[in-house]
Amino acid sequence: LPARTPPFPSPQDFALPVCVLLWLMILGSSGKLEDDAILELVKKMETAVSARQHNDREKAIVAAVLEMSRGRLEEAVSLVEEVGVLWPQDAMAAKLNNDLCYFLGQSSRMRDYNARVMPHMVDATPMSHYVYGMMAFTSEESADYETALIYGNKALGAYKKDPWAIHAIAHVHEMRGTHAECAKFLEGTKGDWDTTNLACHCYWHWGLCLLELGKKDEAMAIFDQHIAGYIGKGGVFALVDSSQYLQRMEFEDIDVGRRWQKVINPLYELREHHRLPFNDLHIAIATAASDNASLREGAQAAMRTYLSKEDPTVVASTSHRVLSRIGLPLLSAINSYRDNKYAECADTILKNRYLIHLLGGSGAQRDILTLFLIHACIKAGGKYHSSLGTQLVHERLMTKKESKMSTRLLALAARTDTGLSSPGLSSPRTKC
Repeated sequence: LPARTPPFPSPQDFALPVCVLLWLMILGSSGKLEDDAILELVKKMETAVSARQHNDREKAIVAAVLEMSRGRLEEAVSLVEEVGVLWPQDAMAAKLNNDLCYFLGQSSRMRDYNARVMPHMVDATPMSHYVYGMMAFTSEESADYETALIYGNKALGAYKKDPWAIHAIAHVHEMRGTHAECAKFLEGTKGDWDTTNLACHCYWHWGLCLLELGKKDEAMAIFDQHIAGYIGKGGVFALVDSSQYLQRMEFEDIDVGRRWQKVINPLYELREHHRLPFNDLHIAIATAASDNASLREGAQAAMRTYLSKEDPTVVASTSHRVLSRIGLPLLSAINSYRDNKYAECADTILKNRYLIHLLGGSGAQRDILTLFLIHACIKAGGKYHSSLGTQLVHERLMTKKESKMSTRLLALAARTDTGLSSPGLSSPRTKC
């Protein structure tokens, strides 16, 4: 009998574990298309597929992750959607779709996938609470906040330490402007998310609440005691959170000292990767904050070089398509802000404002560009930009009705809404 029993496949013969590693490396490290570590995992995945017979579901996920490795996120998400049709209870496919649509900035598409598979989910379905948490996040990103809270609480009812559901509820509060409630919620659930892979980002949300509430010292402590500790071990995600956070603190007139030094060089080292446009945005924010002209010029030169490439593999990538449309304008706008050319910054962002979602990320994260726009308008002064700055804050208050930051911005805008420029408002760079 033993001689007739086929041998159990060895671990290296399974493609999906390698798929997951590759998927996480692509999104978490922001490696270049030709990155050696990514190419090595691609080779291992292809070897595993050829070593044994994989079923159709496994082959489809492998095909999707291969498209990811080539930078073709649109093609990848289409393949994942096919998996969802045939295997709607597949939590892995749901998460992959969530991640891909997030980096494509396609919130409705992300929500629609979850809506299609949700009728197949019951509490007894393996990993169902994670899918509920994803439904919460995708609903929030589609501005359906009530549905987001329903599914967020449903996920936490099944598993109270579900970090994605906790994170989704924090997003709802952020977008509604209910920051006091959000801070209380995150503090009360800290024991459930503090040791998860979303801990840095949950601290980021908590810190945004404190900034909104005007609690500057507490907001600084969140960075120093928590967020900064993830730099170097939290991959590109920690660098994104940190650069966003430092910029937001400066918008609130908080002197961050030399804290920028922790993030400028690590992000600058990614300047030639261009795998995810969302990361390029944060490279721009960080390098613009440096007083080292060679770093700023190096980031811009890397973008120009990338966009001039004619390699069909590069040109076919999602990143090249997106950055060709808005990469250089946004990089220029952020540098204009630091150069105190506020009208130029405002005009450039305004012109590209309704393309910003192409960068990917969440609405809360992309809000950094709205803040650049508002502050640039206020600092530019003059009748047009001062009036625009005031109108943009009123627009913000339509959804964030309880936003204390927006109320402060409205007061600041009112002081400059006189047709005159505002003296003494500058955006100094960090010695680096």
